[in-house]
Amino acid sequence: MMKILFSVLVPFFAITGIQPSTSFAQSNNGAVAWELQDSGTTNDLNGVFFLDPDTGFAIGTAGTILHTIDGGATWTPQDGGTSYDLYALYFVNTDTGWVVGARGTVLSTVDGGATWTPQNTGTGNRFSGVSFVDVNTGWLVGGAGGGTIYHTTDGGGTWTRQPSGFLTDWYSAVAFTDENHGIAVGDARPTLGTRHSTIVGTDDGGRRWSSRGGEERSSFLFGAAFGDASTAVAVGRAPSGALIFYSTDGGATWGSGYIDGPPVNSLAGVSFGDDINAWAVGNDGSIIRTRDAGATWTPQSSGTKNHLNGVAFADANNGWAAGANGTILHTTIGGE
Repeated sequence: MMKILFSVLVPFFAITGIQPSTSFAQSNNGAVAWELQDSGTTNDLNGVFFLDPDTGFAIGTAGTILHTIDGGATWTPQDGGTSYDLYALYFVNTDTGWVVGARGTVLSTVDGGATWTPQNTGTGNRFSGVSFVDVNTGWLVGGAGGGTIYHTTDGGGTWTRQPSGFLTDWYSAVAFTDENHGIAVGDARPTLGTRHSTIVGTDDGGRRWSSRGGEERSSFLFGAAFGDASTAVAVGRAPSGALIFYSTDGGATWGSGYIDGPPVNSLAGVSFGDDINAWAVGNDGSIIRTRDAGATWTPQSSGTKNHLNGVAFADANNGWAAGANGTILHTTIGGE
């Protein structure tokens, strides 16, 4: 039995396992809840981003960039000019976006991905998270240790390192609500062989960062997202199972919990469809949903056993999940 246990203001409840399917998962009323789309690749996909129910992008290993303008009915490969693995992406409109990845890779586009231009941060370290609030202002985080955070105010023409002050932190994801307020999540490694999950936040655009909690021993956080200026969720893995933190005050304080037992042992990504409805994805095709900004969660049947690494919702109904072996799943009914 899979249990969700929360340590702050969250009741105990149990949820049942997800039944596998080869191509789609049905909702309780017989409608197709999550349907497999043809991505045209077998490369692992690490991230997906949608601006509306039609326009989206997916990225993955070996420099994979995919684009759709019909909700994923067809996916078209784009040439990013790199063969390095790509881990995260962010778009502020249908034309302007960024992709980040291995060996310091940062690519930008101003024409919807028809052309991609490399940007220079001055480091060859991996970047695993990116967030922008407009065409000029953005942040990168990565797994280089030393609390790696980079900031731009000119669309990535120049990138400046922002010391977080937490020298043992390794950040996996970053999310901002405006030019001042944001969070970065990952894990801290204070001594050799020890680590714990961590959340840091800023209220002044990254000039100063402070600890916001999120500490669980031997744990990692891999994904984070805001629903609005108040609601946020961070997800990852703990020894006891998948790890979830949620906030209703803009990331100042966090409630925490974990999912104990299969099929959800680890969560890799999270996305809001509005201010309270969010979905998280992870190992073995796991998909879970919250209707109350992260306080409680229920499982959904994905119809796949492939690991899911990223999820994106354009609204409370239209969503996509991407993962191993080129897997892309799509729902038009919120996955239910």
